[in-house]
Amino acid sequence: MAPQTEGNNILNGQQLSMATFVNQFLTLLTDAVQESVDKAARNVLAELSQQKPTHPGVDNLNDGYLTREQVADLLQISYPTLHRYQCQGLIPVVRIGRKCLYNKKEVLDSLKNVSRKKGRQVK
Repeated sequence: MAPQTEGNNILNGQQLSMATFVNQFLTLLTDAVQESVDKAARNVLAELSQQKPTHPGVDNLNDGYLTREQVADLLQISYPTLHRYQCQGLIPVVRIGRKCLYNKKEVLDSLKNVSRKKGRQVK
């Protein structure tokens, strides 16, 4: 009977050492993953802090459409002035339901045309 008991003790010892190994491995793996996540978060925060702030709604747009707020902010005019320019045909507008959108390229081009019209005429 002694050999069976001794075999059981060896098996129990191997199971205990395997469980200890697995626990240590999982602890090391968890620490490594946490360190990687922390490092990635620090990198993202560093990149975001180095980016220069953009003008809200204008610099970060491509050649898309602008809202009334963005156009008024870009041109530094009030909403009533924007509406008047739109009614006069100085700034083209696209209406989608009740929403007014302005093509960024067309707005910038209209600025060039307005500045030429308002220029001083030489006789």
